Amino acid sequence: MPYSGPDERAYNNAVSLDAPVTSDSDGLTVGEKIGEECEEILDIEDQDFREHIAKAVREAVAALPDQQKAAVESYYFSGKTYAAIAEEMNVSVSSSGQLVKAGLRTIQRSKRGADLRELVFGTRSPCMGTGFQVWKSSGMSQPEKAVIYLDEMERRFKPNLRRDKIEYCVKILKMTHEQAERLFPV
Repeated sequence: MPYSGPDERAYNNAVSLDAPVTSDSDGLTVGEKIGEECEEILDIEDQDFREHIAKAVREAVAALPDQQKAAVESYYFSGKTYAAIAEEMNVSVSSSGQLVKAGLRTIQRSKRGADLRELVFGTRSPCMGTGFQVWKSSGMSQPEKAVIYLDEMERRFKPNLRRDKIEYCVKILKMTHEQAERLFPV
C-alpha cells in the first residue's frame, strides 16, 4: 500500500538499503556504500569544525593586550615553558605564568570566551543576562538575545556547509549534482 503524507514521494521511491549497488558490485549494498560516503562527509564536518574552533581561538588570543597575547601564544601555540617566555619577554618566571593565566582569564570573561564555550560545549548559562538592568540597557529579553546570538554563530561558523558538502560529493565521490543535493536538502 503506497504511503500518502508529507514525504510521500521520497517514501514511495525509496530504495532498500539491502539492494546491491550495481549488478557487478560483488555484494556491496546501498547501505554499505552510503555508510562509506557518510564517513567521508563526517570527516569533512569534523575537520571544518576544528578549523572554526582554531579560528575562534586565534581571534580571541589576537584581541588580548600585547603582553598577555605574546605570553599565551608562546605557551600554548609554540609550547614554550614559563622560563623560556620569561627570558624572551625579559620578565620573571612567575610574571610569565601570571601573564598566561591573566590572558586566559581575559578570554574567559570576554564575549569571545562565551562564544568559544558555546562553540565547543554547546552550552551557555541560561541565567546570564536575564536581569531587569540588562533588559533595560539592551532593550531585548534573554530569548531574543539567544536567538540573535545563535543566528550570528550559525552565520560565523557554518557559512557554506551545505554547499561544501555538495561540492565534495560531486568532486570526490563522483556523484551527480542532483544526487548530492538530495543527500543534503535545504
